[in-house]
Formats: sequence, structure tokens, C-alpha cells
Amino acid sequence: TLNNLGIIEMNGYMRMLSPISISAISRDLLDTATINDWNLNNLDEKIVINEMKSTDVMLLRYVLTTLGSSSSSSSSKKLTSTSADADAVFWELDFNKVAKKTAHMLFENKMNDDRIKAISSGGVGSGSGSGNEVICTWNVEDFIAEWGAFTPNVGNGTVNKELLKGITILIDSNSNGNGNEKDKKLRGSSSLTTRGGGDLYAYAPATNITLLNTIQQRLTQLFLIKKKYLLDEFEPYVHDLVTGKIGARSIADLLLSNTRLVDKLYYMEK
Repeated sequence: TLNNLGIIEMNGYMRMLSPISISAISRDLLDTATINDWNLNNLDEKIVINEMKSTDVMLLRYVLTTLGSSSSSSSSKKLTSTSADADAVFWELDFNKVAKKTAHMLFENKMNDDRIKAISSGGVGSGSGSGNEVICTWNVEDFIAEWGAFTPNVGNGTVNKELLKGITILIDSNSNGNGNEKDKKLRGSSSLTTRGGGDLYAYAPATNITLLNTIQQRLTQLFLIKKKYLLDEFEPYVHDLVTGKIGARSIADLLLSNTRLVDKLYYMEK
């Protein structure tokens, strides 16, 4: 649907929302919810709109659809006694979606911080075309702790590493820490203590990498992050190339044509 593509109707025109706009509104929404201690299992839309007056209502509603689902008060079993409006709309946010959005926001903030530090020190610039862009990484233990602290409470949900699939790629310090210049750059991009070079998460949102049209382009991007992968690590980044395609091969078959397989690990084809 158009909504899934980030296309909404505003003032009689169809508009496509930029990922930057969606991220900014999501950040404002979750920050506002935390400050006001809102119940994210039963969020009154009118209260949200009133509190976030500077945000267009259509944009705000779209962002809410990316984080949960709505129901009218006439059909909701969660109608609070404080609402006198029979047509009130309530939103029940989904913990997994909120946690994933929070993970993205934390990495986006860190990328901006890293870029500012690099520019101020005369290092890499902000342009992705410079060829010197450093991949944003974060020590695994430090990130999990910060992620858990910043993710708003929704029901009884808790953050877990499975939710990071398609958001981050794990750089194992034992298998990928070979001491070459690329590895040093990756580790140097983290502003946090790496505890002796422990495991890192590299920010690699599938929503960005899947914009690349070919398997070769995507693999080139992925192998900039680390030198070898397990099969399931590729799935979020290439599944659309085989899903629903006539005569499509499996992901494993697709990779065999474009990588080297050694002891269940996939390497860049040379």
C-alpha cells in the first residue's frame, strides 16, 4: 500500500515522506511520551496531538502507524474513564517496533556525533562520496545497556539481540579482529570504551542497503563492514531478491554465485 511506502495525502496532494522526517518525528514522539510518562499501551491520540502542536497531524498519525495500531473508543476495551469522547482514538504501540526505532535513533545520534568530532579534528567529512566515511560502530555491551535504558516501556517487553537483525551487523572480535587498517578504522569510529577491543555492532540498516539494485552492490557494501558472514546474516539484506520472484533461487544459491563458501562462512569472491 501507499502507506507502507511512506506516501500520505496532505492538503489534497500525495507526498512521500523522507526517512529523515519520519525519524525526527518518531524521536520527538517517543521523547515526549517518556517526559509525560504516557501509557504507550493505551495512548489517547488527542493528547498526543495537543502536546505536539508543531507537528502536522497527518505526519504524526503516519508515524504512529509505524509504531503500533489504533482503535476507536467505541470498540476499545481499554477506554479510560477520563475520556468523554465516544469517537476518541487510542493507540497501542508495539514494543518490538518501538525498540527497533530506538535502536535506529541511538545509532543516528552517534553517527552525527562521530561526524562532528571527525570534522572538528580535521578527519573525514560528512559527504558519503569522500571514500573515507567511517562505518559507525558501538561496543556490544555498551550499546545493549544504553538501548535498554532509552527504550520506552511498552507492556512487559525487553530489548533482545534478535530485534537488531537488519539494523546492525555483529563484528566478532575473535573472528574478524585481524588488526588490518580496515579493522582499526571500524574500532576507531566508536567513541565508547571497547573494553580491550570487544565485539562491536556496526550500523547497517537493511532499509538503506536494499535500495541497491543488485546482489553485487549489496555484497560490496556488506563486505566493507567485515570479511566473512554466516548465511543468516545476509537474509535481511538480500531476501527481496529471491522472495516472490519467478524461478527464484534460494539465498544460499544466490550467494554461491557471488561469494566463496569456506567452512560455512561466506567470503567476498575474488
